[in-house]
Amino acid sequence: MKNQRKRRLILKFFAVIFSFVIWFYVLSSTSVILNKNVKINYILPKGYSLASNVPNSIRYKLKGPRAIINNLISKEETLDIDLSKKFNARNRRFNITYLDYSKKFPFSVKTLDAEPKNIQIYLVKNSMRTVPIKLTTIYSAQEDYLITKLVTKKKRVKLIGAKSVINSISQIETTALDLSALTEDTSITLSLVNPDIRLNYDLKSVDVQVKVKKMNDQILVEEVPISFNSKKAIISSSHKTVDLVLKRVKNFDRESFIKDAKINANIKNLNSKKHLIKLDIDLPDGYTLLKSSVDTIEVKTGK
Repeated sequence: MKNQRKRRLILKFFAVIFSFVIWFYVLSSTSVILNKNVKINYILPKGYSLASNVPNSIRYKLKGPRAIINNLISKEETLDIDLSKKFNARNRRFNITYLDYSKKFPFSVKTLDAEPKNIQIYLVKNSMRTVPIKLTTIYSAQEDYLITKLVTKKKRVKLIGAKSVINSISQIETTALDLSALTEDTSITLSLVNPDIRLNYDLKSVDVQVKVKKMNDQILVEEVPISFNSKKAIISSSHKTVDLVLKRVKNFDRESFIKDAKINANIKNLNSKKHLIKLDIDLPDGYTLLKSSVDTIEVKTGK
């Protein structure tokens, strides 16, 4: 028993020595100088918002052992800056300096510089405004699937901030929804993208309802170009392409179909500048049209 205890003590002793050697090696390894960005979280006095342009992060120039610096750079960090401490309702313009947002790093890491050196602050009383929510999508649905419903449960979001800031915002977008990943009915929660750190919302995310139809006997062909036939210059059109739902055929080739399909907007009335045109859809032989996303378009012509 005594020998076993003695061995354990010896092993613990060598483990401590070995750990110390490794730590000493890390600390004494080649120093590097790298920049680290730290996000800022502004803590505001109740009822007030930021009106001045402010940075959303601080860039620290750090020097230290490579292993420790690389570990620091890879971590996302946020620094709280409490503006309520310096707030004065009579003078809402003030300046905060590096001393207000100095940050402690491991003892082996030295801060060489920080940018910006100071931040100009101007606070105003909150204003509110509601704007539409825009659902952002990427890619198209898979060839055998049709998105029949894609809507947000909430249509509008309330913005809270300085009047000059919220008046410059016409809509708030969601994070992008990948349509190619949708193969069944579902409900998805998407975050709202904040275009300005001086803004606050009454919503942080929105639920999206999706209905998907599998088209076993159909083909969806998206963005087939419209050909405009007019003796006058085309100024604008409500649509430049249409989506077509076709009866499925074997060996469908999208490129050859787009090349041969003729979607014509024939403008015959030369006395008018505004036209409501019914599309003339002429498909290649062997194709059957089941549905078109657009039948009639609005066109504006010049003189």
